[in-house]
Amino acid sequence: MKKLYFITVLCFNYSLTFSQNNKTIMEIVDKIYPRVEKINFINQIQNDSISILEKQKDFINYLSFIKNIEKKKKLKGSIAFGFTGNEAENSSLFIINTGMEVNYGIYPLEIEAKTNIQTQVSNGKFEENLSSLEISMDYHPFDNLTSEAYSFIIRTKNTFLGINQRYEIGGGYIFNVYSKTTHEKGQKLVEKSEKWKQKYSKKNLDELGITKCLKSYCKKEKLLSSTDVNEIFRVKEDHENLIKKLYSKHRAALLLGINYEIEKTQDSLTLFNENNIAILKNNFEATSLFRFVIAPKYELRGDRFKWFTTSYFKTALLKPVDGIYTNENILTNPTPNTILTDKKLDYWIDLKTSFTFGITNKLSFIASLNYIYDNAPKRQFYEDNSGIFKIAKAENRFTGINFNLKYTL
Repeated sequence: MKKLYFITVLCFNYSLTFSQNNKTIMEIVDKIYPRVEKINFINQIQNDSISILEKQKDFINYLSFIKNIEKKKKLKGSIAFGFTGNEAENSSLFIINTGMEVNYGIYPLEIEAKTNIQTQVSNGKFEENLSSLEISMDYHPFDNLTSEAYSFIIRTKNTFLGINQRYEIGGGYIFNVYSKTTHEKGQKLVEKSEKWKQKYSKKNLDELGITKCLKSYCKKEKLLSSTDVNEIFRVKEDHENLIKKLYSKHRAALLLGINYEIEKTQDSLTLFNENNIAILKNNFEATSLFRFVIAPKYELRGDRFKWFTTSYFKTALLKPVDGIYTNENILTNPTPNTILTDKKLDYWIDLKTSFTFGITNKLSFIASLNYIYDNAPKRQFYEDNSGIFKIAKAENRFTGINFNLKYTL
């Protein structure tokens, strides 16, 4: 619980800092924008040339650009829905997929919460087959996109693998490589950003009269203080990374982390023999262990589509209570004192890939694939009709394919 508390507090602190910075720049822009826009510069600004006037108006356009980019960090949400129905005269089977996602921020901090549920309705009986609830935080600590720290907590259920409840909490580091090229939407923002970057610096604001008092209007109050100016140019650097993160055509990444895992299987878990025939049922105690995680990632973006794939490889750091499993042993005629063991390397492979196509600005089609392989599932020895001891094990492979429509709020 101490570890969970630490990560929760960490998320809260980062979120609070980000919100304060976001509020500051928006207040600055909201303060100066209407104040200058509503002034008749020719009458109010004395002894300034028309060229200075036009440059001031151009700077106000720059502030509007800053405000539009900042709005991309606002709280966003989406919902997804998929449905499959089968019905005959005496039986019916319906499968409902639902999902919801909320995220805040993009760079340097992003906080995301998402949930997905697959429910099966068989002859009027409801059963939750798959579900997940995940809260995660990503933070770029070095003012660039090459690396980011992450932490997360997730709760899952998978009846196909016999998992009733599985909790994971962890964190680590992600190393990124973003392409220099962006798709069309991003390219337009990059060009605008470069234009303002070449035009304005902290020094030439004084030349434009932006940091000076507008005569007969502000009554000795500057439009922008030195603190305001510093904040504007601080977020300018952030926005360059934000645009790149949102609109780069390619992203390759490598995740390295550590997870703490607690898993409880279903009561009376079904075990299968080598021919995948159900042999017996057994109850297993909940397990907990640390896992080292490595995951390569790849992302491809276009103007209206996004393809994302991640392959997680999770292996135990500590020796489980019943051993580190390396191979299956089938023993015949054991002596009374023989201890039967079945050793396997305890690792998971979790492949996630999805393709999203934007039908409209708010409506998207999503196709996703999830493949899971557990190399050391729950298992036990049993004696067959010939008196030979063999291994019965729980299901260790899962493939899920989903097609959903997503609506962005």
